[in-house]
Amino acid sequence: MKQCPSCNAQHTLSARFCMECGTPLPDNPGPAAGGFEPMVGNDAMVAGDVIGRQEVITAQNINIVHNYRQQDAPVEYVLKVRTDAPCRIHIDGEYNCNAGEGKTVRLILRKGTYMLEFISTQTPEDRHTCEYRISDPEESLVLPLKGIWEKERLMQERYYTTEPAKLTEDEWSEALSFFRSRAQKGDPVARYKLGLCHGHGYCGVQKNETEAVRYYSMAAQQGYACAQYALGVCYAYGRGVAADSKESAKWYLQAAENGNMEAQCEVGWSYYIGSTYFPKDRDKAIEWHSKAAAQGYGKSQAHLGSIYFSEKNYKEAIGWFLKAIEHEPVSDFTYTDLGLSYIYTGNNKEAQRWFERVKSPSWYVKGKLEDLRKNNK
Repeated sequence: MKQCPSCNAQHTLSARFCMECGTPLPDNPGPAAGGFEPMVGNDAMVAGDVIGRQEVITAQNINIVHNYRQQDAPVEYVLKVRTDAPCRIHIDGEYNCNAGEGKTVRLILRKGTYMLEFISTQTPEDRHTCEYRISDPEESLVLPLKGIWEKERLMQERYYTTEPAKLTEDEWSEALSFFRSRAQKGDPVARYKLGLCHGHGYCGVQKNETEAVRYYSMAAQQGYACAQYALGVCYAYGRGVAADSKESAKWYLQAAENGNMEAQCEVGWSYYIGSTYFPKDRDKAIEWHSKAAAQGYGKSQAHLGSIYFSEKNYKEAIGWFLKAIEHEPVSDFTYTDLGLSYIYTGNNKEAQRWFERVKSPSWYVKGKLEDLRKNNK
């Protein structure tokens, strides 16, 4: 046992500082004098290089954290870390200690490379990870975490809300670095974005649909709806993977259930026309299209209009056609059916207006439009 020279508290021979008053304890007398105690329990060496003992004391507002990576005679290296924001420090994926704002934390490690992660204690979504190699007996690391986290938030706002295809060439390098860094941490959005880049050749990435499927799969398995829909498309058309209608239907349905409006539209259409994994069912078609339409998805709104038009419910059809036109460009078929719906409800002026928007009118539409122009004078 060791005795503290200041307060006489007793400690094990492996202790470096007094747990009562923080006074440094004298060095071990060495094996010749019977100095090194055998390690047992939590102090026992596991595989020769794992964190065994952790002692935390406070002395003069400085947190001192000792991590003993145990071998026969461990050589200690000191890494002094100072941050401008309170955070939790993880080393190689394991919680290590807390760091106060503006306070210095002393990490006593073995020589080597470590993965350090700093997680805000106030907003845990703010985090920063870096690889650090300690090679000198004493080193310092100063991190302006507030600035780093703010930059992360700005990049997330820009690159997560903007389609990769719309990023400028000057943004490509930073965007890819951001996506890759976040993807390594398991972020499903970043994995999906990398899938888009590989699948379409965005951000200067060489097109590789197989790699795109790999990223989509990781994000899809985490429950990210956009990736689930993208994976369904890949299986449907054999992009980067063998075509498989069963897998495609599975991922479309999962994405639809998770709120993806494109998948909801796909499922609705599949139920309407009928397929192996989506037997024909008009009510389910209406249900899924309605969910997508409620999110403002014009394609489903147009499909609903077509369904009601085919059932001669022209008033309902007109309502859905008009909503579809508000949200996105529609096909000539939509303008044609909308014009016919107005004719069948006795509004020839509106019928003429929408027939005139048909870019490539059929002979039937041309004839109807000619008659309307004569009668509406």
